Amino acid sequence: MAEVIELIKDLIDTVPVFWVYLILFVSSVMENLAPPLPGDTITVFGAYLVGVGKLDFLATYLTTTAGSTAGFMIIYFIALKLGSEYFREKNFRFLPTTSLDKCQIWFDKYGLILIGVNRFVTGARTAITIFAGITKVSWINALIFSTISALIWNGLLIYIGFSLGENWQIVETYLAKYSTFVLVVLISIVIIYFVRKFLKNRQNEISNS
Repeated sequence: MAEVIELIKDLIDTVPVFWVYLILFVSSVMENLAPPLPGDTITVFGAYLVGVGKLDFLATYLTTTAGSTAGFMIIYFIALKLGSEYFREKNFRFLPTTSLDKCQIWFDKYGLILIGVNRFVTGARTAITIFAGITKVSWINALIFSTISALIWNGLLIYIGFSLGENWQIVETYLAKYSTFVLVVLISIVIIYFVRKFLKNRQNEISNS
């Protein structure tokens, strides 16, 4: 991430600004394809450049949003093409076969909502995108809801980065804390869900015995 930001700093005054927008777009795309890449931080840095007059607000906003949506749709179409059987056979660590059926039930019920909030669920964006493809959510719904999610999330990031100015880097710390918080909440929800299901099944067994 630091290398990308330094590259942008070096380019901003030496090449046409188009190339800076292209880097922002590509980083937003790649964050979906390679989740460890901190695309959000680069977006915030882009907002800082808006604040100091190096970039245009609307162009930065639309560029990063287009990148986020494009990244989502690339993963979506790949997952749609591969199908659920591929992921069952591969049994990926981040998407184990044992969780596919349970997760698919959730996605069948709340799929569009999950797509609509995917940008806010930093630790599960890629998984949500994959399930959108596996469960065959219509591409138009996937496009609409992922775009809405990116518009809201990137709008918040750019506003914050613009407001903080030279202190934009503190956002990285808060994004890390936010990601940890979201992960804890997600794990808690899953635990509560399965505990309640276990207790309900247990109660039914007692009632039927």
